[in-house]
Amino acid sequence: MGDVRGRRRVALVTGGRSGIGAAVVASLRAAGWRVASLGRKPAESDDPNYLALVGDVAEWQDVVDAAHTTIDRLGEIDFVFAGAGVLEGGGVGRGAEKSWLELIDTNLTGAFNTVDATADSLRKTGGRVVFVSSIAIQQSRPGLSAYTAAKAGVKAMAECFAAEVESKGVGVTTLVLGPTDTPMLDRPGADPHKLDISHVVRTIEFILSLPSDVAIPELALRAAAPRRGV
Repeated sequence: MGDVRGRRRVALVTGGRSGIGAAVVASLRAAGWRVASLGRKPAESDDPNYLALVGDVAEWQDVVDAAHTTIDRLGEIDFVFAGAGVLEGGGVGRGAEKSWLELIDTNLTGAFNTVDATADSLRKTGGRVVFVSSIAIQQSRPGLSAYTAAKAGVKAMAECFAAEVESKGVGVTTLVLGPTDTPMLDRPGADPHKLDISHVVRTIEFILSLPSDVAIPELALRAAAPRRGV
């Protein structure tokens, strides 16, 4: 999984310090990939095949710098996981402009910045990108206007990006996830019935195992309904 054309494959993961992103980083490193993880919090690493980069995906220059550093130190990029995201209240009529802007900037603009900064490298390698959307775009819930708008935007953007790069050999997949057992949902009132992170990671491993001539535009994952007595 970690080698291609005589070299170790390279990944850039945003949101790689916690939750799904951290689990993806661990999986890739275990499989022999060279990995750069971009996050807001500093982290130590003495592994020459792992870069713990600091930056904010909402800031275009931060992501461009991260992409350049990754390419310079690890090589051209074969896989991008655009996993950085936040979840806060952003309902209409609540004076939540700050929450709206943060959610759009991180979840949507951050995803755009990530692929904008890495598209040329992905074209060179014929790599893959995985975006993260949410089942919230299919199940309207009060108080999630900004989050839902951002995740709907991610899905739409991913479809447009795929139309631009698929002919260049780049695979684009959007994961539409139900509530997932991450620190972001470790809060009062969160859905207690969550998808295990390991299943998301196994799905990404499956995507990366496929030949380049197989496209998976979208995959939806959620926890199955609890089993009840017959």
